[in-house]
Amino acid sequence: MKKLSKKALKTINGGETVYIRCEFSGRVGQIHNVETFEDIAQGAATICKNGESFSIS
Repeated sequence: MKKLSKKALKTINGGETVYIRCEFSGRVGQIHNVETFEDIAQGAATICKNGESFSIS
């Protein structure tokens, strides 16, 4: 999985599905209908608890 910068995340165009993996717990999940970085951040907060960092593919 490739880690993206905040700037790169802002370029993700709407309607896409993003796959994330939590760095420490190893938990994985999908975030659907991504249009903005905020969509990813909200989904990641649900999947990765306690502010855990994550990677996106």
